[in-house]
Amino acid sequence: MPRRHRSYSTQLALICATCMLFVCCTSTKQTDESKHTDTLKKTDTTDRRIDGTFKKTDATDLIPRLRFSPSVLVTTPDSLGYVTSKVYIHNDGGDTLVMSDVKGSCGCAGVSVQRNRIARLDSGMIYLQINTKSFTEPSNNVDFTVKSNAENSPAVFRVIINVPKK
Repeated sequence: MPRRHRSYSTQLALICATCMLFVCCTSTKQTDESKHTDTLKKTDTTDRRIDGTFKKTDATDLIPRLRFSPSVLVTTPDSLGYVTSKVYIHNDGGDTLVMSDVKGSCGCAGVSVQRNRIARLDSGMIYLQINTKSFTEPSNNVDFTVKSNAENSPAVFRVIINVPKK
């Protein structure tokens, strides 16, 4: 049987129809992806790898959250009139916590930050030093303010110092 050849115009029509079908399917696919992206924006969720698997997480879960341990320190000075302590800082959020500044509320307070970056669900520590020699009241408060990228920044850690009578 002899092979039939299609005319040039028939071949051109088939090519155009195939291209139109491809363009139509591709634009529908992009529209579906756009709808999915819009839905993600509206619900403010995203896929995130957690423990080796992808899970939907709320955007608020991705923000670091700082927590102190202990939450408040109540102490007395040593025999030389100093208070030294280490305080744990926990990151209960979903992203890395970065401390940008830690300051005491008065000149008698000093602080040493061991690591300013704390991975999610991990802990770090800060060392506090307070010179109580100039304290005249029996009970004194010294606050340490931690500025960071956490949702509860700035966070304040309070040290209550009970000075014994001399």
